[in-house]
Amino acid sequence: MPEAIWEKADLIRDVVLDTMAEIGAADANFVMTNVLFNTPAGRKLFEKVRDTAKRRNAVFLPVELKCDESIMLERVSNPEREKKLKLTERKILHHTLSEYETLPFTHENLITIDTGKHSPSESVSLILEHIENLERP
Repeated sequence: MPEAIWEKADLIRDVVLDTMAEIGAADANFVMTNVLFNTPAGRKLFEKVRDTAKRRNAVFLPVELKCDESIMLERVSNPEREKKLKLTERKILHHTLSEYETLPFTHENLITIDTGKHSPSESVSLILEHIENLERP
């Protein structure tokens, strides 16, 4: 993709986050899905999403999904991913994983789930259980 696309994507994301904070219903829940790398842009995005939750006086729940590289490489070529405009090329995934480290972060509400050890439905159950145990602002 052309490098300039990322500037446009950042502008769109900022409008979405501002809309969530300023117009979103107080009882609305928002789910943001991102791959965050240990780069200035990755840290900045994490902070923007966290700060949006603060602006809404909402609970921020970072969910870190992990699994072994071999499992990711196995899953990436699933045809269902292409329908969702997700990465499907093993070579690109392998290169990305060897070049970039995912963002290490901590947060009091963080939950980390190994999706190689848990099915999607088990992962959802773990997240819902975690939510039930959180303190609300």
